[in-house]
Amino acid sequence: MRHHSSPEISSEVMASALELTEASLWAKMADDEKVYVEPQFELYRCYPPDTTLPKYFVKAWLPYAADTLFNVLADIAYRKTWDASVKQAYVVDQSPRDCMLDVVYWCIKMPWPFSNRDYVYHRRVAYLENAFVLVAHAGLHKDAPEVNHTIRVEAFASRIVIRSSGVNGCDIYVEYCDESNYSVPNTLINWGLQTGLSSYLNDLKMACANYAAYTRSFSDDAVQEIPSQLVRLRSERKSSMRRPSLRHARSYSVDEPDPTVFPPSPTHRRLSPTSRSARSVSAFALPTADASTFFLDFMQDHTGLRLETDVYSKLAVVLGCDPGTEAAKSMAALPRGTIVVSLNAVSVQGQSVKEIVDRIRRAPRPLVIGFQLVHDDIVATSVLEKSDDAVKLHVHHSDNLHEYIGGRAPKAGAVLMRPFTFHHDVIVPAGWQVLEINGANMLELSLNEVVHYLRCNTSAKLVVLGKEDRPKLSLTRRLSRAFSSKSLKPKPLSASSSSSSTPLSTLPPSPSAADVDARALRETLMDYGHVAVNLDNAQWVWTHIELLMNEERHFSAGPLIEKLEQFLSARKDNPLCASIQAQVDAKQPALTVVKERCAQGMHALHEFNADADAGWRFAQTYFGVSTHWKPGDDGTIWLKLDGICEGVDIFNALAVVRETDLFNLWAPFCNKSSLLATLGRVELITYLSVAIPLMQRDAVVHAFGINATYEHRCVVLLGKSITEDQSPVNNIEFPPVKGWNADRMELRAFRALVEPYARNRGRTCIVVNVHPKCPVPMSLLNFTIKKMAGVLLYLLMREAAKVEKHTNEPGTTNPHVLRIQNDPFYAWLRLRMNKWFEHLDAGTLPTPLSVRPRLDRASSGSVYGTRIESQTNLKSAPTRRKSGVDVVRAVLDRVYDVAVWPYVLLALVYGYLVTPATPLLHAHGMKALLTCAFAWFGVAGSFSWQARVNEHVMAEIQRLRFRVVVLALFFELLSTVMAYVWTHHLACRVGPSHSQLACSQRSPIEVRTTDHFWMVANSFLAASFTVGIQILVKIHI
Repeated sequence: MRHHSSPEISSEVMASALELTEASLWAKMADDEKVYVEPQFELYRCYPPDTTLPKYFVKAWLPYAADTLFNVLADIAYRKTWDASVKQAYVVDQSPRDCMLDVVYWCIKMPWPFSNRDYVYHRRVAYLENAFVLVAHAGLHKDAPEVNHTIRVEAFASRIVIRSSGVNGCDIYVEYCDESNYSVPNTLINWGLQTGLSSYLNDLKMACANYAAYTRSFSDDAVQEIPSQLVRLRSERKSSMRRPSLRHARSYSVDEPDPTVFPPSPTHRRLSPTSRSARSVSAFALPTADASTFFLDFMQDHTGLRLETDVYSKLAVVLGCDPGTEAAKSMAALPRGTIVVSLNAVSVQGQSVKEIVDRIRRAPRPLVIGFQLVHDDIVATSVLEKSDDAVKLHVHHSDNLHEYIGGRAPKAGAVLMRPFTFHHDVIVPAGWQVLEINGANMLELSLNEVVHYLRCNTSAKLVVLGKEDRPKLSLTRRLSRAFSSKSLKPKPLSASSSSSSTPLSTLPPSPSAADVDARALRETLMDYGHVAVNLDNAQWVWTHIELLMNEERHFSAGPLIEKLEQFLSARKDNPLCASIQAQVDAKQPALTVVKERCAQGMHALHEFNADADAGWRFAQTYFGVSTHWKPGDDGTIWLKLDGICEGVDIFNALAVVRETDLFNLWAPFCNKSSLLATLGRVELITYLSVAIPLMQRDAVVHAFGINATYEHRCVVLLGKSITEDQSPVNNIEFPPVKGWNADRMELRAFRALVEPYARNRGRTCIVVNVHPKCPVPMSLLNFTIKKMAGVLLYLLMREAAKVEKHTNEPGTTNPHVLRIQNDPFYAWLRLRMNKWFEHLDAGTLPTPLSVRPRLDRASSGSVYGTRIESQTNLKSAPTRRKSGVDVVRAVLDRVYDVAVWPYVLLALVYGYLVTPATPLLHAHGMKALLTCAFAWFGVAGSFSWQARVNEHVMAEIQRLRFRVVVLALFFELLSTVMAYVWTHHLACRVGPSHSQLACSQRSPIEVRTTDHFWMVANSFLAASFTVGIQILVKIHI
C-alpha cells in the first residue's frame, strides 16, 4: 500500500471504541439533540467544542445475532443487493503487514438536486471482548482518484461496535462524523432522517433475515470468507501471538512470518508424514509437556474425530475415529482417552466438547490439533469404586451397556440379563441392577427410560451397578454405604414389597391431570431431533408423544409421531409394537390434528419471517410498529404488524392475546366480544364484533396455540373465522347477524407470534388477512387498513403494560389481572415460562430449528448455518430489565387531566383576542392558530400520560403532530371559504332576510357579526372534537 495517506488506527484506538458501550456516555446524550427516536433505536447529534462538524451517535438493538448484523454491514457484495444508497463500493487495497486493515472506496447516491458523495477511507476491524469493532478514517490512495460530478468527502471518521445481547439479539453503537458539504439547515436534515430512516431500518432487518439464505449458495471455501468468521479467526490468532508464552510459536495466519525464525521443539515427536513440528506446550496451561504431547495436521474438512467429555477432569478426550478418515490413519497415535489440548496453537482448556467441535469445523485447513496422551492424574480410570455388592463404572457410549440390560417389572428399573465384561478386567454378573446413572436414581424408572439415559448422548456416564436384592435407601445413604463399608448385609424383600404378589384389584389408579402436567414439565426434553425409534425405546417415544401433546409442543410431537408410525408399520407382528400400535390407534384423531397443526405452524413461521420470497412489502412504521403488506386473493391484502415490546412482561402480553372475550376493552372499534367455547388449554372459539361508522361487522373465530419455545423460541397463535358447518363441536349457538348494515366478515387467516428475548423484552408479530364484505372500493379499504393497522399492536402492548401496572395493586378490578389470578391455565403457563427463561439465562437452550428445509451439501464439514445463526462463546447471559420504572410527570402535562381545556382556551381567545371589532384578516389568523393549537396539543391528549412520558412514543407523537396540523390547516381553509360564501352570498338570500334586505344593503357591522358567529361555531366544533377524543381515551384507560 504505497502512495497513499495512511491514518493511524492503532490497537489503542480500536480498544477505545469500546467506550461507546458504556452507559455513562449515553446518559450524557440526554443534553444533546435527539434527531430520531423510536423503540430500540436512538439517533443523537452533538457539536464537540473542538470542531464545527457535528457528530452523530446511534444506539440500537436488533433481534439478530451479532455475526449476522456484522456480515450484513461489512459484506460489500451483499450490501449492494439491499442498500439502495450504495452506487459503488469495493476494497481498494489491503495491508500486507496487518490483515485487519484495508482501504475501501464507497460512493453513495444522493437525491436530486445534490451531487453524489464518495469516500476513500482506511478501515480496521477486530473482535474484542466479545464485540465486533470497526474503525474508519478518511484517507487517500493512488488507485482511488476523484470522479467527475462526485464530491469527495475528505473529513470522515466513524466507530462501530456490535455486541451480542443474549441468545438472539445484539446491540450496535455508532459514532459518525463527516464533512459532506450539504449546506442544508438541520431542520431539513432532521426531516429527511425522520422520513427515510424507518424505511432504511426495515431494509436492514430484512437483509439480516435473508443473509442465511444468501450464504446457502456459497461453496465451502466461500463460507470461510464470511466477514465475521475471518475477523474472529484473525483476532484469535493475533491474540495468541501476543501472549508471552507463545512468543516462540509458529503462526499459521495469512500474514505468516518466516518459519525458520521458530525452529521446531526437539521435545516433541513427529508422528506421521502429515504431522507438523510441535509447538511449545507451555501456552496451554496443561501438565508439563513431555514426549506424550504431539500435534497432527488435518487437511480435509471431515477429520473423523469423535470426542467426549471426561467425567472427572472435564477435558475433551478422543472416543474414537470414523473409518477411512485422516484420524483413523493415525489411530495408533490416538488411543481412546487421548486429550485434545489445542487448535492452531490456541488452547482449548475450559471449552466444552461442543465448542471444540464447532471450532474444528469452522477452522480453515490445514488444521493443526494438539493432543496429549492419557495420564493417570488427568483422566479418571474406568472402574472408579468397587465393593462386594456394588460397582461404580466410567461407561462410554461405545460400551453398549443398554444391550445387556432388561426390565424387571413396570417402574422397577433394569437389571443385567447377561454378564457384562468391562474392559477385559471387570466382569459384572448377571442379575445386578442399574442403581444410578450420573447421580440419577434408576430404581423407579421403566426399562425404556433407563435405556434413554444411557443413549441420550455420547458422553461418558457414571453408572452404579449393584445386587438386585440391595435395600432401597436414600440416594446419599445408598452411595455412601455402598462404597464406604463392606459389612452391609442384604435384607430379603418382603412378600408385600414384591411386585409379583400385587393383585390386579390393587393396581394404582390412572394419574390425575395435575400429575400428568408435573411429569410433562419434568421429563420432556428440549430437543427430540436426535431421537431414533427402536424396539428398546418405542414405548418411551409413545409416552413422550403424549407428554408433548400435553405441553402443546406440536413441532416436536409431529415429527416424532411420523417416526413412530413409520417404525410400527414395518413391525406389525411384534407383540410390543402391536401393543403400542393399539395405543396409537386409540388416539389417532388427536394425532392427526397434531400433525396438521404442525404443518400449519411451519407455514405460519415462514410468514412471520422477513424472507424475500415471503413477498412482504414495507408500508410504514407507527409507534415502533412496522407494517408490511402483500396482495391476497379477491383483491384483499395480507398485513403483518411487527414490533418490539420492551418493559412489559411477556407473560402479560400472552394473557392479553389469549383473553379474546376482553378484546372489546382495548381493541379499536371492537364493541362486543365473547367466548363461545373452550376446546382445550390453548384452543377456543370466540365471537368478535366491530362497529365502525355506518356499518357493523362480526366474525366467529376458531383459534389455537402452539408452544414452540424450545423448537423456535416463540409462541404461535393461529386462527380463522368459521361457519356453523365448520364448527368442531355441535352444541355451539352462533350469534345471529343483526341490523340492516351488519354482515359477517371473513377472517381468512389470523396468526400471532410472541418471541421472547428476555422476560421484559420480546417481539410481537401479527399476520392477518380479512375480507370485510363492505361496498367500499377494495383499494380504498386496503389503503385505510394499511395506515391504521399498526395502532392495533401498539394498543395490545399498552394493554399489557396496564396489566403489569395493576398486578400488585390490592383489590384491583383489572379483568386481565383477575383472570391471571383465578384461571389455572396461568399457573401452568408460569411454571413453564420460568423454566424456559432459566435455560435462556444459562445459555442451555438448543439451537432453533430452521423454518426452511436444510439443503444437502457435498462436504460434511460445512456448518455455515450454525456460524451465521447461532451465538458462540457468549460469556454473559442476557441482562434483565426492570419491569417497573419510576417516571416523573411534567407539571404542564397535568393540564391534559382537565379534558375541557379546549373550551377554556376557546373562551380566552374569543373573549379577549378575537371580537366582532377585530379586523377580519387578523381574526382569521388567530382562528387558524387556535385550530393548530387544538391539533398540536390534541394529538398528545389522545394518549395516556404513561405513553407521553415514554420518549419513543413522544417521538412518534411529534411526527404525527405535523401531519395532523397540516390536516387542520386544510380544514381551516375549507371551513373559512365555506363560511365566507355563506355569510356574504347565501345567508342574505335564505330565510326572512331575503324578503327584507338585499345582500348589498347590509351594514358592515352586521356582516362582521355574522362572520364572527360562524368563526366561533367553527372553533367550537374543533374544540368539541378534541374534548371528545380525550374523554374517550380516559374512559378507555
